Amino acid sequence: MNNISITYECAPNIALIKYWGKSNDELIIPLNGSISITLDTNVLSSKTSLVLIKSNSGKIYVTLNKVTQEIIDGDLNKRPDDLINRKRLFTMLDKVRNNCGLENPFEYEMRICSSNNFPTACGMASSASGFACLAQCLAKAFDYRGDVSELARLGSGSACRSCFGGFVKWNAATDSANSVSKPLFPAEHWPEMNIIALILEDGKKDVSSTHGMKETVLTSQLLPHRIKIVEEQRLKMMEQFIEDKNFDLFAKLVMQDSNSFHAVCLDTYPPLFYLNDKSKQIIQLIDEYNKSDSQIKAAYSFDAGPNCFLFVLDKHVNELMFLLKSIYFSQVDLCTKIVTSTDRKLLNYSNFDCINEERKNLLINLISKFYHENKSTIIKYLIHSKIGSGPIFYNSNNSLLDSNGLPK
Repeated sequence: MNNISITYECAPNIALIKYWGKSNDELIIPLNGSISITLDTNVLSSKTSLVLIKSNSGKIYVTLNKVTQEIIDGDLNKRPDDLINRKRLFTMLDKVRNNCGLENPFEYEMRICSSNNFPTACGMASSASGFACLAQCLAKAFDYRGDVSELARLGSGSACRSCFGGFVKWNAATDSANSVSKPLFPAEHWPEMNIIALILEDGKKDVSSTHGMKETVLTSQLLPHRIKIVEEQRLKMMEQFIEDKNFDLFAKLVMQDSNSFHAVCLDTYPPLFYLNDKSKQIIQLIDEYNKSDSQIKAAYSFDAGPNCFLFVLDKHVNELMFLLKSIYFSQVDLCTKIVTSTDRKLLNYSNFDCINEERKNLLINLISKFYHENKSTIIKYLIHSKIGSGPIFYNSNNSLLDSNGLPK
């Protein structure tokens, strides 16, 4: 029998309505549902190749960023140099092998190779896109009969949302089989939407999300209230606002949910400080910008970290970029700070001559409130993405591994 070769590419996702806290830590089942937006694979993505070789060696080879590690199938002994979380890998493997159409699924040597098209230093986590890729590869190679998003969730919670493009909902549930994600609306539903990530810090955060969630569940009195309002109101509201393409209500709810999430983090004991002073400055800027008009023009959102995600429609990107460039990039070449899709869409928007004089004067007054010379060091990178269409399957010609399962 020929070797089985599968390759997938998946993008990270950004939560619009966030989950925080798990009802089951082992199975990564959330206390509340969430809704996310998938990024464009042309901008940020993980690509994973899997080759199955008929063998009884019981070996798994994992290659990440050109470093290869050999793992004995079922060996749960953690090592400092592990390239993948062994426990989560074997949980996913057990799930697939026990519910698949591949004959003799335990009689294969596995070779996994993964890479990201964005640098780790840019401050974006790759666990969601990476485990979504792995789940897609395992499901395809083994002819898995279950839900691929459930499989991805066992690797990393938010990975289940990267199994689809567009807007995606992940359900909370009392059991694993029902805590899955489903696509709500495709990328084409709202093509005018832009996501701009402001990378303020690119180092490792002091408190991991996994540890922070556990502390919040144990100590926060606000968390039950947040869970209740998310499950009973916000998920339904967000779905409706997206369906209606009502940016004003969408943006307000995105910001409210982000603020609510960080309020719960502060209510944790000891408190979780994921935002820093730079983050707060961005919040103040966007708040002042939105006050300049009768309608909200941009929305901010922060996950468990200081980096900011902005949501803005095409018609307002020019103004927002004028603000950001004038305040944060006035002394540097903007091209050197943007990580964006290959067609450089964001730079095409940066034609500030089309902003009418009345609006430009108003924006200049706003800029004067925030500008001073050392602002140029606040934003390290700026990442622009449109909404992504979801996972991409490649044939063996585009694999990261050759026909023998060796890295190319």
